[in-house]
Amino acid sequence: MKILFITHYPEMGGANIAMFSLIRGLMERGHTAGIVFPKDGPATAKAESLGIKTRIIRNIQWAGPMERDLRFWLRLIRISLVNLKALGELKSYIREEGYDLIHTNTSLPYIGAIAARQLGIPHVWHIRELLHNYGFDYMFGKKYARRIYGYSDAIITISERVKREFVSAAGSHRGLRVVYDGTEDIPLPEREYRPGGRLRVLYAGGYAVSKGVWDMMKAALILRERGYSDKITISANLNEKILPGDIKEFYFGNSLDGVIDRVERYGDMREERMTRDMALMSSTDEAFGLVTIEAMRDGLLVTGADTGATPEIIEDGVTGLLYGQGDPESLADRLIWAYEHPSECVTIIRNGRRAFEERFTEDVNCGNICEVYEDVLKYRSRT
Repeated sequence: MKILFITHYPEMGGANIAMFSLIRGLMERGHTAGIVFPKDGPATAKAESLGIKTRIIRNIQWAGPMERDLRFWLRLIRISLVNLKALGELKSYIREEGYDLIHTNTSLPYIGAIAARQLGIPHVWHIRELLHNYGFDYMFGKKYARRIYGYSDAIITISERVKREFVSAAGSHRGLRVVYDGTEDIPLPEREYRPGGRLRVLYAGGYAVSKGVWDMMKAALILRERGYSDKITISANLNEKILPGDIKEFYFGNSLDGVIDRVERYGDMREERMTRDMALMSSTDEAFGLVTIEAMRDGLLVTGADTGATPEIIEDGVTGLLYGQGDPESLADRLIWAYEHPSECVTIIRNGRRAFEERFTEDVNCGNICEVYEDVLKYRSRT
């Protein structure tokens, strides 16, 4: 089958990383894939290096901030005009290349669904975002969004959390289902938990409030107050030059250097994980958490907030640890428990790796997506 993916951006962010993982699996199964990007960028270069055919078709996403001022209405006019042209170009490209199915990779571009509808070919929509995390909503209104989503043969959400938000905004859909993302299954090298005695924690959320930076910093202060600053270290990508004032004041005002090891910028994340014992996922409302399953794959003890999709990935005390989001005391308690109970943590890490192999590999994800495609084609053949 020849599948055309449509993505809303050209960078190598989580959605595109997951898309490339899926395409790799599809190609191994004998399918052909192409990608439409709105402009050039690192992801277009990545696609070309993998031998994936690409096309640049400038189009604008239909979700954004909802301040209804003059600029908002002018933006709607611009979106309509640009995307009308893009729709014609996309339809011509689909005909020329003979694509059998259109797969829109995120909730933000909408021209793929319209093009597929007008050409009479199947469309699958992959919903990966919680729009409220970006302060976005559907700029043409939810009624219009429901109608366009209705053009899809199937809608995939990457978690039950995303599914709930999608249904509340756009309503239910006959072909709506949850398929968790997957990532490459890399063999786990032999490694030791806390080889030097100290618990080494990896936090990669930067200073974003939505990534739980306040939980992390306040928990670090509690650890120092309880006498654990020489036992637990949290590595955090906090670049002093760009830290917001309130975060900088809290960090330096409380002298957190003893507990937090500030890193201006991480290198290769897998290499970073190989020198840590725990990964901290403190996001306030994570849509899925590709970095969560990568940490499970790489043999880290994953500690995550009990919100968003994280509890769907981690079973508390079995495959990872959960703490109460917004409660730094709860987070500090979990970190101290992980320090004081190394043998139990080794068991949890092994369970986490096993859960990754069973639920979150690239192969599992691709197999589940292929089932969606098969169901779409079967349903079309009966109607």
